[in-house]
Amino acid sequence: MAETNTQPLIEQPKKETSPDLVRVFSMPEKYRHGAVVNMVEPQKASTTPVAAIQPPVPPKPVAPLPPAANKMVQPTHTKKGLLIAGIVVLIALGIGGYLLLRSSQKNKESVPAGQTQTETTTPTTPVTETPVVPETPTTPATTGTSPFPAAVTPGVDTDSDGLTDTEETIVYGTDSALPDSDTDGFLDGNEVFHGYNPNGTAPGTLVLANLAQVLVANGFHLSYPSKWSILAGESGAYEVSTTTSEIVKISSVSKEATLSLSDWYDQTVKDGTLSLSKTKKTYPLLMAKNQLTAYVDLGTMVVTLAYDTSVKTTIDYLTTFQMMINSMEVNK
Repeated sequence: MAETNTQPLIEQPKKETSPDLVRVFSMPEKYRHGAVVNMVEPQKASTTPVAAIQPPVPPKPVAPLPPAANKMVQPTHTKKGLLIAGIVVLIALGIGGYLLLRSSQKNKESVPAGQTQTETTTPTTPVTETPVVPETPTTPATTGTSPFPAAVTPGVDTDSDGLTDTEETIVYGTDSALPDSDTDGFLDGNEVFHGYNPNGTAPGTLVLANLAQVLVANGFHLSYPSKWSILAGESGAYEVSTTTSEIVKISSVSKEATLSLSDWYDQTVKDGTLSLSKTKKTYPLLMAKNQLTAYVDLGTMVVTLAYDTSVKTTIDYLTTFQMMINSMEVNK
């Protein structure tokens, strides 16, 4: 049980057991005989509350100085504009470089007029021996640049048999897509080079197959395509015209029998370097570098054959021209 809240008892002093004493009260000397003493009234406690002293407010942090005017942060749209401008410049540079590269490539591919073409190849007659004629074509080997004039190129030979498509379709009636039209084991161009029929096993020669005729001149004779025409000129000269405007010019001059073909050429023609070889009939032959002019030594005369392409820019009858050279021999 909780204790009752009571006031503490005042403890009474114990009564003395001694006899009663007389208490004498004396006045202080300064107050005796009517002395007046200034009485000082005690100061009353002020009731005005004293304001509490607040602690000092801490100083605010100093704000950083604003950036200089020339280092102001650029707006976002300005950055985007600069980025887009940079991309446009890069694209323009890329396009310009590409066009410059293409232009330089085209300049390299183009061949200026008057220079020799380097990518054309000279039609070569396949070297294959026939059962009847063991000799192989004596076409001068050419390497590097084309021997033909800069404005003239070899004709198209689709099946690479040594005959151009023009020779096959117009002169011999062979298949321009089939290298061996008569399937006898010999290329069409090789057979024509040696004077044989490329479109049948019999009759064997071009003359017997009526694909060629014989030109009998003063002191010699040779074969030429039946579809071509011939025109006799002065001093024993002839012009054999093709059906496509080309012309083969034939002429002859006398020569000392003891004088070699090379010496005769050095003394009379003196026109460039030629290749010395022999025809199918074993006559000495000088062939020009461009293969369009030939000199045949028949002992007491030299016969010259010149292939003139006229207005054409392709050589379409080179193998036929070589066949005419190989067919030449002295009249008996």
